Amino acid sequence: MNPHVSCLSEEDIGSMNPKSTVASSISCADLYIDVQQHPGLDAFTDPAQGDDRSAHDFILNIYDERTRNRAERGLGMNIACARQHRSFYFSVALSGSRARLIRWDRAGMIVSESVDLHHDAQPICEFLWRYAHASQSQRGHDPTVQPATKEEEKLFRESIKRHVKSQLGLRDQTTLAAAMAKHLPARNCGCCYHSQQQF
Repeated sequence: MNPHVSCLSEEDIGSMNPKSTVASSISCADLYIDVQQHPGLDAFTDPAQGDDRSAHDFILNIYDERTRNRAERGLGMNIACARQHRSFYFSVALSGSRARLIRWDRAGMIVSESVDLHHDAQPICEFLWRYAHASQSQRGHDPTVQPATKEEEKLFRESIKRHVKSQLGLRDQTTLAAAMAKHLPARNCGCCYHSQQQF
């Protein structure tokens, strides 16, 4: 699926390969905005005023199967950002004129109540302003992760090649190349990283 709106930082734009695929660009997105044209495609539902929040089913509380599938696909686009080396990230979900913020981390997500942008756009505008002025670590980026050097990337590719070759028992170079394509991104995609953390 094509991403709706992927916001890239200036640092990422400068380091990306111009021939990057949609999948690699969304996996490098600094902020992702999912856009659904109708409020009924929101993957989340807010409880009615005065309802018991502890008993409310917040996620995918949609009974129409087709609409539910579309909402699931929209929510799934956010998962591509989880491939990044981040401790958390934010996304914005727009459904018609309603918007909500989502904070993702390895434990799950925190979702705000939706706001109608026609009546109260201030919370979303303030979030976007603050996000634009936040540091990389405040945006959830892991400051210990850096792009791999060409030597590190070559070593990584050779290790994967040896593993795939031995695992599948391949000798033919064409078959090996096809198997490698399933496990590795295109060269110079900017997706290879290493951590500076000491373990």
